[in-house]
Amino acid sequence: DAWRDAHIADVLELLVGLKEPLTQPEAKEGEEAPQPLPPITDNVQKIFDAVYDSMGIIPREELESLIESIDADDRRVLRAKRVRLGPILVFIPALNKPAGVRLRGLLWSLYNGEALSANVPNDGIVSQVVDAGAVNKDFYQAIGYPVFGNRAIRIDMLDRVICAVYDSAEKGKFRAQHQMAEWLGCPIDDLYEILSAMGHKKIEEDAPAPTPEAATENTEAAQDGGDKSEEKPQEKPELSEFYLKRGKAFEQKSSAPRKNVKKQDSKKQDKKKGKRNKSTNRSPKVM
Repeated sequence: DAWRDAHIADVLELLVGLKEPLTQPEAKEGEEAPQPLPPITDNVQKIFDAVYDSMGIIPREELESLIESIDADDRRVLRAKRVRLGPILVFIPALNKPAGVRLRGLLWSLYNGEALSANVPNDGIVSQVVDAGAVNKDFYQAIGYPVFGNRAIRIDMLDRVICAVYDSAEKGKFRAQHQMAEWLGCPIDDLYEILSAMGHKKIEEDAPAPTPEAATENTEAAQDGGDKSEEKPQEKPELSEFYLKRGKAFEQKSSAPRKNVKKQDSKKQDKKKGKRNKSTNRSPKVM
């Protein structure tokens, strides 16, 4: 029993550490003493407990009410315990080392009475194809490989794609990028399926017909045998656009009651009406 507890504490150190008191940062030689960490508040401790009970990874929506209540000091404490508040998942990135993945798979399987040995992805693999309708998604999430679409994806790379989606989104849309597929180690079709599984809706576009000039050039190149010495590197085609999933934040903004607005005097209102009449070509505002 002592060996087992010490082994778990060693391999899953950061997960076990969520139950331990805060360790104040120490000053390095020649540097000023760092600012001490504030105490752990009740809401932060509840986040720690939820992450601990979920083996180091939990959907953010289950903690959203707690996350909304924390302040900057609370976030410092979360970072000190190496907990990341991702856009979709809250997790501990450092638990994704192969030893941590294997041990979590073993512990989860023992606790849930599943057959051994636990079938975890190969060490260090970014993603692997799974049968989403047949596999136990709770198992894959517990070991840090959440299932989206037809793939179990390592959480650090999945989080990178999720952040890229929200960073590049404009006016409720974003365009898939080739580097997203490279990060996930999957073909473009699988990337589309993964993004759709996250709740984003693909915008169907008609493929542009080839122009007569392009068709003539292709025919001449084929007849000439294709001079490789003058070949230009082909640019990667532009990928499809998606409608960004509307989350809780969008609903709050759209449904929030309007605050009391001071009435403007009639002269200002008349001026504004005159300006509106002049700008007839202006497009409507879009949220």
